[in-house]
Parts: sequence; C-alpha cells; structure tokens
Amino acid sequence: AVDACPAGSTNFTDIVSLSPGVYSVDLSAAGSDLDIGGSIEIRGAGPGYTTVEAIGGAVDRLIDLQAGAEVVLEQVTLRGGNTAGSGGVVRIDTLAVAEFRDVEILDGTAAKGGGLYSEGGITLIRSRVAGNRTSPGSAGPGGGIASEDGTLSLRDVEVSNNQADGDGGGIHVAGAPATFLSHVRARDNIAGVGGGGLHQAAPDFVIEWSEFARNQATIGGGMRATAAGELTKSAFFDNVATLRGGAIADEGDGIYRFSTITRNVAPTGAGIHADSPMMTLLDSNTIARNVGEGVHNASGAFFENGLVAENSGGNCAGSAPMVGAFNLEDTD
Repeated sequence: AVDACPAGSTNFTDIVSLSPGVYSVDLSAAGSDLDIGGSIEIRGAGPGYTTVEAIGGAVDRLIDLQAGAEVVLEQVTLRGGNTAGSGGVVRIDTLAVAEFRDVEILDGTAAKGGGLYSEGGITLIRSRVAGNRTSPGSAGPGGGIASEDGTLSLRDVEVSNNQADGDGGGIHVAGAPATFLSHVRARDNIAGVGGGGLHQAAPDFVIEWSEFARNQATIGGGMRATAAGELTKSAFFDNVATLRGGAIADEGDGIYRFSTITRNVAPTGAGIHADSPMMTLLDSNTIARNVGEGVHNASGAFFENGLVAENSGGNCAGSAPMVGAFNLEDTD
C-alpha cells in the first residue's frame, strides 16, 4: 500500500509498474511524503528513464518505508527530499525490509542519512547514492547512507559526492547491525569528523573488492573503524585526513588483508593509523607512496606478508609494531 491506496491483496505482493517519465511529489508541506507499508514491488524503466522527484521546496523526505513494509524497488531514480529528521530521500523503519536494484538515490538532505536512513534491513544492488548531505550545522552522520541498528548490504554500488557534517561522508554504520560491502566504490565524499568514505562503528563488518578514492575527513579519510571486522582485496588511493589516518584510521581491532593503500595524505599515518585496544592486523597489503607516514602505530599494529615502501614521511612511525614473517620494506 502507498499512502491512502490500500493493498491490492492480502495474500500476494502488489506490483506497480512505472512507465518512463518524471513523477513529481509535492513536498511543500510536512507529512506529504510517500508512505509505504505492506508488501510491494515497484518497477521502473531504468534509472534516468523513470524518475520520482521532490518538488515544492521539500520540507519532508520523499519516501517513508513504515513498519511492516517489505519492498522491492528497481530501475528507478529517486531525487530530492529535505527533512529535519532522518532519511532525506528514503527512511526505512526498524520493522521494514527493502531491496533496491538498479536504483539512484540523489540530492537529499536530512539531519542524518542525507540520502538513505535505515533502522531495518536494506540491500542495494547495482545502485548509486550521490549528491546527498546532512543538514548544515546538524553535525549529523551519513551524508549518503546512515544505517543504525539494522542490516546493510551493498553490492556493486557507487557512493559518491556525499557530505556529512559529522561522521561518514559516504556511509555511516552504528549500533549492532551486520554490514556487508562488496564491489562498492566510495568516491569523493567528505566528512566533518571521521570516515570520509565510510564510518564503521558497528562490529562484524565484511568488506571486499571495494574502492575508496578521493574521500576527505578529519580522521580516516577513506575509512574510520571503531569496531572489529575484516576488509579484503580492496584499494585506497588519494584519500585525505587533516588529522590522522589518510586511508584508514583503525580503532577497533580490524583485519585488513590483500589490499593496496597508496597516494593517501595525512600529517599522522597517511596510509594507516592504528590505535586498537588489542590488534590491527595488516596482512599481505601493499602500503606505498603515501604522502606522510605509511603506518603510524599508536597501539596494536601487527604486520605480516606486507610490502611497505616509498612513503614520504617514513614507512613506520610511532610505537614499534608487532611483526610476523615475510615483510618487505624498501630499506631492506
């Protein structure tokens, strides 16, 4: 069911097909968003061909997935929305689940989760989240996506040109959800505090085959992790932190394997800044040609099977790290 339209059946999933075109939603008054409950599939003709957009000055989000909603949305562009609450374009309730395929989420503004805010379960596949931001002066997290106390799965997703005054210019994850990112491209996002591309404050994250490029933050230009998880087979390049952790600031006993970290910039730990309670495991990575220190160990760094070379501020700084076998340094 959408707004006042009742569900077509209580036994089957409703299917709504949207032809090519622009579907405008007047958000000039609070409460004028599209409320979705129940089980529904919405199918467009493709992003850029079928667009649902906010008009009228936008004082509300575009779409609200309410408790009990089970939604599949595909082949649609969602554009605009502005709320003093959460989820500028889309909000997902704690008791709602959604899967978005081939969807664009663009140009939203909210106190947190400028593009998308979820406390439920959300899966994005072959989608793009771009041009969103948190409200200026809000200090809110998640310029593009904020997931709190729900599950977040991103597969083949671009998160680009989003901005947060607080943490997570591109993506912010907090609470105790499960996080899975595969083939994610986090590019050109800005955070006022931590995690230009990703701020990961929930445990047990899994990240693979992903790229973090040209993101900016005070701490963790590419990524800031304050909880444990594992990242593998990924690349960090041209990220900038004004304080520490140009590519990665790890404060949560993270594991980083089989990844390339290069051309990142920070005054302390241009490649990686490790400050874990127990251990930041760096296994089989290439950390090279960063502008500043390759790795700064405040606490917990452990190297094995790594190549650390040609970092302008020195390859290793801070406390002596723990070292396993088969590491190479350009001074060897």
